[in-house]
Amino acid sequence: MLGINRRDDEDWFNAMVQVGPGGLVGEVYDKVHLVPFGEYIPFRLGVLRAMAATSSNGFSSGEQVRLLQTPLGRALPLICYEGIFPGLVFRTGERADYILLITNDAWFGTFAGPFQHFDQARFRAAEHGLPVVRAANAGLTSVIDRFGNVESTLGLGEAGYSAHTVRTGPPTLYARMGDLPLIIILIGLTAVLLRSKCRNSIANDTASV
Repeated sequence: MLGINRRDDEDWFNAMVQVGPGGLVGEVYDKVHLVPFGEYIPFRLGVLRAMAATSSNGFSSGEQVRLLQTPLGRALPLICYEGIFPGLVFRTGERADYILLITNDAWFGTFAGPFQHFDQARFRAAEHGLPVVRAANAGLTSVIDRFGNVESTLGLGEAGYSAHTVRTGPPTLYARMGDLPLIIILIGLTAVLLRSKCRNSIANDTASV
């Protein structure tokens, strides 16, 4: 699985491709969630064109998040910035066997950025109960188990490889219900606060009388 810049007529895509025996290209995934001002220019403001990643107004967005068939099973592909959004995992409509995340963290430098980005991948694993295979050509390359535990890592500036078994598991509560439980809790707390405020207002009016 490789990360490439793919061109289709006048459109450019930040893509992940599967290369098989003989160099044949198999599965292709075009990044859906692009970085504003880094990969595309919002509203296509020509004056800001120089900030985009290509010579035009930047990359075009892929049409959908979908699973890729790989020797390890069905992979949910995520490219770089997409790894910070838990909602993207739900957009396939079916459960993956693991998450495959490729990234280039060179633009973060060597300060906190690569480590924060890496920790976001651990959250995706724990939220959905899915192992994450994370390959970073500049950053932290790792295999993360379905509980968010780091099983192997190549650090910043470290070259090498890792051989590890990837084990999936049953979906978590979050994988089954998403943000619904949190929304219900927030609605309940709001109702309690409004009721309390209403009671206090009535009590104050009564005291004034």
